[in-house]
Amino acid sequence: GFRGQRRWPVGNRHRFLVLGDSFSFGEGVDADHRFDTRIASWSAGYSFVNRGMSGYGTDQAILAGEPLFDDLGRGDVVLLLTYANDFRDILQRRLNGRSKPYFEISGSSIILHPPVIGMAERLRDRSYVFALLGWVSESLLRSNRFVDARDGSELYRRLIANMAATLRRKGVRLVVAFHGRRLLGPRFSY
Repeated sequence: GFRGQRRWPVGNRHRFLVLGDSFSFGEGVDADHRFDTRIASWSAGYSFVNRGMSGYGTDQAILAGEPLFDDLGRGDVVLLLTYANDFRDILQRRLNGRSKPYFEISGSSIILHPPVIGMAERLRDRSYVFALLGWVSESLLRSNRFVDARDGSELYRRLIANMAATLRRKGVRLVVAFHGRRLLGPRFSY
């Protein structure tokens, strides 16, 4: 699950919502040494809710943050950390052998598809043997299927633009820190 507080304390003037994958989560780092925890300890009045999760793509990071958007207001900040692998991750329909929600471009719209929980997922939840077989079979299938990260750049752009527009209406600033700029081209803006 998520590490850290689930909501902002009452009375903090500057609220930050951190979204992303293992970089946000602090994979391999004690929670007390994660960047958001350190900044909050140095700066009175700053509070962070970190919804980063190892393995999440930008699509899942946005979905993890959306329930907290209503709590944000003028002057608050959403920090989205992404990495080049996110351009592939947002094209996947499964994560670690599990069905996941995913977005798809349809004309000028973006459609959210919920995860499909079928018999295979139910069996994997109840049996270590089925879980192991599922993991092995999906690993073999995944290794034979190449996904070009550039295919995800347009979806990434649109997801970020939609989130930025939603937050901008509330007076919330979106900061996107990413590695992989060449996949977006020289003039990426939201």
